Amino acid sequence: MPTPDIKILLALAGLTVAHVVTALSGAPAMLLWGTTAGLLLVLGWVGWTIWQRVHSAEDHEQTLQQNKALLDELGVSAKNEMLEVRSEVERVNGLVREAVSELGSSFSAISQTSRSQQDAVSGLVAQTSDDSGVNVREFAVRAGTLVEQLVTLLQEESQRSSSTLGQIDQMSKQLDAIFELLEDVKSIADQTNLLALNAAIEAARAGDAGRGFAVVAEEVRSLSERSTTFNEQIRGLAHDARDSMTKVRQTVQNMASRDLEASAQAKVQADDLVTQVESIDNKLSNGINRVSDCREQIEIAVQKAVRSLQFEDIATQALGSVGDHLDRLEHISREALVLTGLLPKSAEGASADRVRELQQFNQRIQPARQEWKKPPHHPVTQESMDEGSIELF
Repeated sequence: MPTPDIKILLALAGLTVAHVVTALSGAPAMLLWGTTAGLLLVLGWVGWTIWQRVHSAEDHEQTLQQNKALLDELGVSAKNEMLEVRSEVERVNGLVREAVSELGSSFSAISQTSRSQQDAVSGLVAQTSDDSGVNVREFAVRAGTLVEQLVTLLQEESQRSSSTLGQIDQMSKQLDAIFELLEDVKSIADQTNLLALNAAIEAARAGDAGRGFAVVAEEVRSLSERSTTFNEQIRGLAHDARDSMTKVRQTVQNMASRDLEASAQAKVQADDLVTQVESIDNKLSNGINRVSDCREQIEIAVQKAVRSLQFEDIATQALGSVGDHLDRLEHISREALVLTGLLPKSAEGASADRVRELQQFNQRIQPARQEWKKPPHHPVTQESMDEGSIELF
């Protein structure tokens, strides 16, 4: 569409041509040719001017369109930066909410596990000190009592053994006396046989006169009495020996019976103590295992809490990225305001100076445009509080 300046030039050129044609309608040929040449020059100048104005208007229109496109690009960049800022803020909010929730659950888990650990330790203490159950102190007292009883039994058995040895020695002496008496009995028997032989000889010699036989008979009777006495003594000693042996047998039997009974009772009590010790060991092992499990659970909860406490670093770096986006957004907005002030309302109102300023603006903003097109740097990419990595300062 022709600009107002071109319209004015075309109107002036038309009026000039009409006026010259009217004035020279009756002029000579030379004047007509000169005037025609001048008119052609005027028309050429007007055409050249119009051509320059037309091309200048096209350049202005192109520059204007480029800057409008640039303004649209700035708007798109600003919108993208706002989206990035909103995304970062939402991510930080999500991280903070998750971190606070995990911290609460971690501390609750630590508290609950600590109570379980306290219950386990209290149970161990109760098992080792409560009168209603097995305790180590009672075990020690009963073990000491058993040891004392065993020592007493050993002392009594030693005394019984000494008494048994004395009775056995006495039996040996009595048996020796019996052997001596038996020797006397043998001697008496020999003498009796000899006297009996002599009596027989004397009786054979004397015939009817048996005075000597009477003497021999008296001696035989005397020896018989002595033999009877010796037999009674032997019977008494044998009876004493039998009584001693009976006593020894009874003593040994009592010792064996008491030893067997004491050993059986000691075995039962020892087995009971072993069972109690095994019960204590099992309960202590179970309690220690519970305490160990509680320790592992507390360690896991503490690690989770420590990891959740890193949300401050993560949020700081993420908010730093938000700050970078805001700086870029501020730069874009500032340049957009400058461009808005430079842009004319239409191509017809664009002066050469204004077009030159727009071109300078385009050249100046090119590096920034390239920078805005690059993807933003995110030092933290985590979307949750699970294990991940952050960029250290």
